[in-house]
Amino acid sequence: MNLILIQPNELSLAETGEGAVNLPPDDHRTRHIVDHLKKETGDSVSVGFATSSGGCKGKALVAHRENGGVRLVLQPKTMVHSPKEPEITLILAVPFPARLKYLWPVITSFSSVVRVVIVKGKLTNPEFCESKALKPSVYEPMIEKGMSQGGRIRPVKVDVCLEDISRELLERLGLVDNDNN
Repeated sequence: MNLILIQPNELSLAETGEGAVNLPPDDHRTRHIVDHLKKETGDSVSVGFATSSGGCKGKALVAHRENGGVRLVLQPKTMVHSPKEPEITLILAVPFPARLKYLWPVITSFSSVVRVVIVKGKLTNPEFCESKALKPSVYEPMIEKGMSQGGRIRPVKVDVCLEDISRELLERLGLVDNDNN
């Protein structure tokens, strides 16, 4: 994890008036900071906020809590907003489910990918359309992992459309202009 992703609703104010985030002991980010990065109180970590407007990233100071959790105190002077980058929409025919679970974090680690559209192709195995890898409860944590590893803060939108690919479907998804034939 190159960037600890924080949801805007997790932010609170520290006693100093700076932003802070309290991560519980069982949170995967806490485990990463403590066990993998081996950060101690006073060390800093890279943090990022993913928002629809692009978000920002910077540094936060680590403070270990008595309950085993971690408190991250943001360092406002280090915060920078996301630069404007190209926006790529990736369209995939439903792949083999095990391959898709592997692809989610890889695809979303690329900073320019802002949308992933999964469609049913003519040769798609119908059983693949029932895969748990197409469920938000499965792919959202994988997307967060990819964003952390890629150090990105722009959110990724996912559209899963399990109907045969057609011009009408592409128009509904906003991928082609329905005025041009």
